[in-house]
Amino acid sequence: MSSPALLFITSPDGSRPSDSGFQLSGANTTRLVGLAAAILAVTVAATAFAATRLTRPLRALTTATQRMKTGEATEPVPARSAGEISQLAAAFNDMAAHRKALEEQRKAMVSDVAHELRTPLSNIRGWLEAAEDGVVATDPELVTSLLGHVRRAGVPVT
Repeated sequence: MSSPALLFITSPDGSRPSDSGFQLSGANTTRLVGLAAAILAVTVAATAFAATRLTRPLRALTTATQRMKTGEATEPVPARSAGEISQLAAAFNDMAAHRKALEEQRKAMVSDVAHELRTPLSNIRGWLEAAEDGVVATDPELVTSLLGHVRRAGVPVT
């Protein structure tokens, strides 16, 4: 087994160098400081670019979510890249489209129910006004007919 290799930094004459080990000139020190500052600046710029690129889709999703919360119509959130954020944007867009379809169905149902209630109520009102004016006699047949309209409207009769 061989002995480990040792590395010593010494002066050409074999004596130990001064305390610092390295003697840099003022120009070399300035170059090193400048290089370190340039590397730091490039690193900060690259980090800021990456952070902006990563957070932009999240901000768009947040804005769309807040708009949806207040009831505003939301435009689809763009899903530009492949990845988790893109999948989240696609899922949000699907949810927004489904919510819009449900809202349209709800409005149509409310309109249909209102129409179905208005028709029998209009008939009942017309017959009752005619009876009040004496145009139609209030007989059991009329009352049965009016009760039929009420039942068709879904109003429980007790």
